[in-house]
Amino acid sequence: MLCAVAEKRYVVGERMCREALEIKCNHAQLYLNLAEVYRQEGRDGDAIKTLRKGFISTGYDLRIRKALEKFGGHRRPIMSRLERSHFLNQLLGRLRHSVIGPAA
Repeated sequence: MLCAVAEKRYVVGERMCREALEIKCNHAQLYLNLAEVYRQEGRDGDAIKTLRKGFISTGYDLRIRKALEKFGGHRRPIMSRLERSHFLNQLLGRLRHSVIGPAA
């Protein structure tokens, strides 16, 4: 990751991060590193995809969840007058997710 961030060598940094993930695919920090390389390069879509994959592969790691929240990967609550944490919004949101799929 440091190759990409400090020296702007994104191709080398991405390759090294991917190789590390091939060796150990359930390590949260490796997904965070690759996502940071993508973010530095301006490839936010790839960064979000990487974080989502890592979130599942690492057993829903808190650090990855927080990184995803920074990207704003939530849709609007279905019932806007209720808080996002209200059980109806959560229930309807899960239903919407199962029908439509994840937020873009």
